Amino acid sequence: MRKIIEFIIKHIDNNTFKFKQDIARLLQAFIMDGHLNVPQPSDPITMFNTLSNINRPRSRATHTRGVLRVTVSQIAQQIQIYDVNVISRATDMLKNAMTSNDREGFHSLSTQVNIIIDRQ
Repeated sequence: MRKIIEFIIKHIDNNTFKFKQDIARLLQAFIMDGHLNVPQPSDPITMFNTLSNINRPRSRATHTRGVLRVTVSQIAQQIQIYDVNVISRATDMLKNAMTSNDREGFHSLSTQVNIIIDRQ
């Protein structure tokens, strides 16, 4: 019984360390010259197509966090991070650290994508 508990504790500690390490690696991809550099969002049609499922068009409105999450997911795939929890945590951390200009850009894009969704 003791070995099982030790194994579980060790396994949880390793997973927590890997989780934090993956978040740090993902966030590091957004830092250039010691400053946060969130890439400018793509155009509304490209974002709409990315958010939409091939088999069914997107009918639900999106928001700033959703658009930012797509951007973070794309960067995460480039550095081979696929854990949705890591991507979500990094998205939240980036959203909190973004400048007002960055937020406005993502908000504007989400508004434009919602206009496209409404026209469907």
